[in-house]
Amino acid sequence: MTNRKSENKKMNRTQQCHIASIGTGILSFGYAKPELAEKHAALSERGFDIISSSNFRQVNQLIVSSGGTFKTLLIGPRVPERERRTLSRLFRQRRPDANVIFFYRGSITNAEGATVILSEQRSPENLLETMTTLQPDA
Repeated sequence: MTNRKSENKKMNRTQQCHIASIGTGILSFGYAKPELAEKHAALSERGFDIISSSNFRQVNQLIVSSGGTFKTLLIGPRVPERERRTLSRLFRQRRPDANVIFFYRGSITNAEGATVILSEQRSPENLLETMTTLQPDA
């Protein structure tokens, strides 16, 4: 369990650095912290600008306050449908041309808000390929 205050301070520093690259950032959200960290590391190593969080409220706030900074939203497989739908709608309201990627494990229902749907079992290879296709200039 992480200290919420230190996590928020860390996120605020990351967010400030990130805003300089308007329009290309990735916001990654999920409750499975090891998988979230794996995606973050894989994308970061390939030069993608990414912020990851396992806190729904924090991600919601980042979407609202980002002013369209993020080009892509990643939503992990353990995120409940209601939260997935809420975040994808909010994200698309802020930036209609944005990409939303849902991950699933086993099966997925009601994934209309996604641009791309990827199996968690095939990540990060498929994720890297997908991101390169969606953001070729990154």
